[in-house]
Amino acid sequence: MCFGACGPRLVLKARLAEDDSCVAIVDGKSIAKLRAAGSRCSLAFRKTGTCETTKETTRLRRYSVRGETMRKPALQIAVIVSSLIALGAGGQGSTPSTKVLKLDSTSGLEIIHSKAEIVDYRGKRALHLAPQKDHDPDRQSMIALVTGTDFKDGTIEAEVAGLPITEMDPTARGFVGLLFRAQDHGNRAENIYLRPTNGRADDQLRRNHSVQYESAPDFPWHRLRKESPGVYESYADMETGAWTKIRIEVQGTNARLYVNGAAQPCLIVNDLKLGESRGQVGLWAFVATDAYFSDLRITRTN
Repeated sequence: MCFGACGPRLVLKARLAEDDSCVAIVDGKSIAKLRAAGSRCSLAFRKTGTCETTKETTRLRRYSVRGETMRKPALQIAVIVSSLIALGAGGQGSTPSTKVLKLDSTSGLEIIHSKAEIVDYRGKRALHLAPQKDHDPDRQSMIALVTGTDFKDGTIEAEVAGLPITEMDPTARGFVGLLFRAQDHGNRAENIYLRPTNGRADDQLRRNHSVQYESAPDFPWHRLRKESPGVYESYADMETGAWTKIRIEVQGTNARLYVNGAAQPCLIVNDLKLGESRGQVGLWAFVATDAYFSDLRITRTN
């Protein structure tokens, strides 16, 4: 057999087919020729008795295994790649990919139950979500989904600011945050958000409710608070109406929230309610909020 190491985990093998051609085998699947998009790894087996990679060519010699004549490399092939390659998922690579949106335009966004406009806010061009004049009182969320995103694991970063519209709701706190793994136009989604007015409240209990996780549609914040007090919300320092940097790291059924560049997360969720799903990334705010978003950065690792 011909072996090559493609990255630290992916092992390529090959067998000699009946027509004297070589067939690459990855994770039990036969692939006549492997060209990994987005990396420098390219492995082709040729009838000439050579095994070629982008880094080197290794001469093969014949040997016999269980009565079959095969070719064996004279040395192991080390192929340096920029990232791991996961061919088991339909050839999709695991190379981290990053999408950056300055949010200085509504292009590429699906706006749901909200008015959206581009404004200047505290020194930044920003997307402003605000309630529609004829908003449906049964619709409590304003959403802007990033079209074309298919997010499972990775990081999501943005700067957000929220101001409560107390004339609409005296209990409003300026709720603003990010959706991930969103499906069905945001009707199913994981949501991590801020309650800015709680960050510097004089009441310690309110401070403890500064950041929140919820999962639509089955696990709204009030259910999680009732069934698991204090588990899905926490404290982080923030100022109402000020730009706040947030970073969400997602891996499997785990998520971590970092605020304003902190080295440690202020909120850890170890049981995301939608499981290991995937979906769109979105911007979210409670309807009684003037919400602002800037500098969205989405890095997918899976």
